[in-house]
Amino acid sequence: MLKIGNLSLTSSLILAPMEGLTDSPTRRIIRSLGGCGLVVTEFISTEGLLRNVPSETKKLEYDPEEQPLAVQIAGKEPGRVADAAAMVQDAGAAICDLNMGCPSRKVMRNGVGAALLDQPELVRQIMRATRARLNIPLTVKLRLGVACKSRTFLSIAKICEAEGADAITLHARTARQQYGGDADWTEIRALKEIADVPVIGNGDVLRPEDALRMVEETGCDGVMIGRAAIANPWIFQQITALSDGTLWKEPSLIERRDLLRRHTELVIDHYPVDGARFHQLRVLIRSATHGLPGGRHLRRQLSLVGSFDVLTKRIDEFFEALITSASDQPPHQ
Repeated sequence: MLKIGNLSLTSSLILAPMEGLTDSPTRRIIRSLGGCGLVVTEFISTEGLLRNVPSETKKLEYDPEEQPLAVQIAGKEPGRVADAAAMVQDAGAAICDLNMGCPSRKVMRNGVGAALLDQPELVRQIMRATRARLNIPLTVKLRLGVACKSRTFLSIAKICEAEGADAITLHARTARQQYGGDADWTEIRALKEIADVPVIGNGDVLRPEDALRMVEETGCDGVMIGRAAIANPWIFQQITALSDGTLWKEPSLIERRDLLRRHTELVIDHYPVDGARFHQLRVLIRSATHGLPGGRHLRRQLSLVGSFDVLTKRIDEFFEALITSASDQPPHQ
């Protein structure tokens, strides 16, 4: 169990915020499979939220089954960030999370995300203004720094803690690394040694065993999982089983097919615009069929499909062929 402020989570495993990936359908799927204590939205621009930009307000939509839900916002003007945080609280979020780690060059050029890691006084002002407007827990997500020679995360973390952060997540890469190279878990341990609030580790948890190893090596209070959860939504329950000493297994082809069907239904219901639907479905199908025989051919086929009925039919045919082929194989002796 992990306690963040006055909120007690049933699991210390958390789904990371990922632009274009952790939308409401994905969060619902993850929650339905069990083992995940908290899901986090894609980051929402504070300016887009305050100006009622449809693409940003859409990200604030959620289903009650996603709770507890953390909503992540990103901005640089203290008063505006605080106003957006108040909207997040009014929308029913369990946690408001501040993005101070997004490595996107476009985002950083606007002085947002990881760009804040080089602006300690501005971070102090943002935290102070936001904390004053909230009754729900306030958390922050950091990276090590903008570049390897400017690892400012420890000083920034202490400022955030002093100004009322209830937990700190650290993705153990610099912004310049983006998602390349290895995450430096020793820095998660360094943060844990000085922090008085829960520390959540993030970066390079690719398999269930990695989550347990991160906790053992760093002492972190929680583990946040990103890309691996998109490729394998069952990873949270697998980690839980591994931690409990019980058996865990890879999902069967039938389980993969049924989950993809369900996820497809949720995407179609959630997105009223066909273009947005097709984009999300193609992202979803890419992850769901990765590594499966014929997956690449299917994805090429679906890039030309313009009908939802045809798309779902092709998916069913793909899995039925795999299931039939697997059932025709002689059992292991």
